[in-house]
Amino acid sequence: MPNAHRSPYRFVNVIGMMWEGHNNRAGRGAVKNDEEEFDMVMNAFRNYGFGIHKEHIPQRASDRFARYLQDRLDHFDSRGLVILYYQGHGSLDRHNELVLHSGNGSHIRFQEIGNAILSARVDVLMMLNCCHAGAALHTPWQPRNNINYENHVKDIIMAVPANQTTAWGRAEGFAAALEQALREKHNTWPDGFRGTPEHWAKAISRIMRRNVGARHLVAYPRGRSDQPIVVAR
Repeated sequence: MPNAHRSPYRFVNVIGMMWEGHNNRAGRGAVKNDEEEFDMVMNAFRNYGFGIHKEHIPQRASDRFARYLQDRLDHFDSRGLVILYYQGHGSLDRHNELVLHSGNGSHIRFQEIGNAILSARVDVLMMLNCCHAGAALHTPWQPRNNINYENHVKDIIMAVPANQTTAWGRAEGFAAALEQALREKHNTWPDGFRGTPEHWAKAISRIMRRNVGARHLVAYPRGRSDQPIVVAR
């Protein structure tokens, strides 16, 4: 079993994804709008010690974003971890599969994002902060023909199950709970925390007081099941 307080990764980078020109809503409380909440989460990742990169999904070229993301992932060191954090709208299509959309008409089927993740030559953890996030598990995958991806871990943490919605700007919301878990670290870690997505989900769930799901997008590569995908410290 790996040391619970040592990262198995040489590099950890976070790509935060949010729609360009999204329907930015005014609100009350600790954050004034969803852009500010997004920045709050990204700053928490930075303060935790991760490299951060912000990507605004283009409204007029959303059909090309998955390919761009795939190329982006291929440029990261294969010895590292990439965390993809998506904050935005999510809905279900007629097949009950997840669609990510801007609220202004642009959309991407999660299958396209998932195929890019599965094809990446690096370990990837996807964090989906959107309505119906759990529907990601119903996605039929069609990754590119590449045997290298099979050697890497691909996991996902989902803010809500497939049949539930979520909201921004709330103290009990996923973004606020994730930020608090990153900020407080020890205080929110369950006993025996090892840094796996399941343990992170439990830490976030403690704050939200509702269950947050964590699953493997595909079966773990042989010999990797005991390795934490997220650093513990």
